[in-house]
Amino acid sequence: VSTLDTKGRYSLKMKAYAIIRGVIKVALKELLEDRGKSLYRLHKDTGIAYTTLLHLNNEDVKSITFEVLEKICDNLECSISDLLKKVPDE
Repeated sequence: VSTLDTKGRYSLKMKAYAIIRGVIKVALKELLEDRGKSLYRLHKDTGIAYTTLLHLNNEDVKSITFEVLEKICDNLECSISDLLKKVPDE
């Protein structure tokens, strides 16, 4: 579900249970490993708060803005579908 935040930006809302149940997997850790890049380097290169990236890396997120998705994907030269994976229900 996309919603406008208080600054008029759209954000992609992911419900906490979706992350816990594993419906959406954030593959940031794998992408960083494949590219030989650290979380800290991604933070410095993109200007995204380190804590934001840490939460994404640990798959502990409830929402993510399109701006953050775009910065990560541009920097890692990947698509959103490389970063966010839908995992089938078991």
